[in-house]
Amino acid sequence: MKKLRSMLYLLITFCFIGLTTTLDVSSIVFVILSQNDKVHAQRAEILKEDLINQMKTHYHARPEIHLCHEEFNSISSWTILPLLPILDKLHSDTAKWIIFLEDYTAVDTRKLVMALEKYNHKQETWIGHSVHDNEATIIHHFAFHENPKSFKYPVIASGVAMSIPLIQRLMNKLKHEKLNSFTIDVAHELALFIGGEVPLKDEPTFCVQKNILCATFATEYQCCDIPMPKHSVYYAVKTCGKYHEDRVKVINETWRPHVAKIDFFSDTKGRWLLLLNWRGGHSFQYTRLKNTYRKMYMSFNRFTR
Repeated sequence: MKKLRSMLYLLITFCFIGLTTTLDVSSIVFVILSQNDKVHAQRAEILKEDLINQMKTHYHARPEIHLCHEEFNSISSWTILPLLPILDKLHSDTAKWIIFLEDYTAVDTRKLVMALEKYNHKQETWIGHSVHDNEATIIHHFAFHENPKSFKYPVIASGVAMSIPLIQRLMNKLKHEKLNSFTIDVAHELALFIGGEVPLKDEPTFCVQKNILCATFATEYQCCDIPMPKHSVYYAVKTCGKYHEDRVKVINETWRPHVAKIDFFSDTKGRWLLLLNWRGGHSFQYTRLKNTYRKMYMSFNRFTR
């Protein structure tokens, strides 16, 4: 009931507040985390044109929009943090908010402006759709395993807004901390870098699924081409003896039954496993790679016959 009242309040606000705004819409900068391939580049262009048309229709303004695959393609822009020095240099004097979007994020600019007006752009602030882990997970390196629900991070596809003061704070932090070159989950690692001193503000109009109140939401993923038949895909999984009873077992019990051909390559003999001559653990000597690839190639050839 409380949630329903909140939704009705927001709906009434959107209906009666009109187009008046105290926020200078030209101070909003959009960054589309686009990729350099045909499908994603097309989606990014469609989103860019939509933003331009909305801002022109509603505010008679042309927004500042960056497409990462065109402007920042060489700096791992999809991880966001490497973009901050550039964005600070370009916009720190004129912008109030930087909005990060995926190429499949949908935006209602009027509702977005109204959402941003609720927050103080002069403070170190970031806004998004807040989520948490229900249990410790391997892709987050089992962080906060004692209480995983205590750590909040955003859904990037729902949009993330950062104030310029926050970006400048992170700039100073970047001067003293080296970024990890290995990224698994951008949203979680971004929240870790920002830290608990500036908690993510959960904004109800930054949505995962579309509803009437959404300022942003993630659109449904569309298949970019004809799906490849599963018998055309060969999976080669590298593992080692100490993971046979846990990681290999999990794969066998989850997604293995859904693939046509899969081989496990290990340093230890075992059921379903092909023996490779490397030392235990994830690392093995470069001189033994040739033998590894030869065995994978032979297995793949048997699969394609």
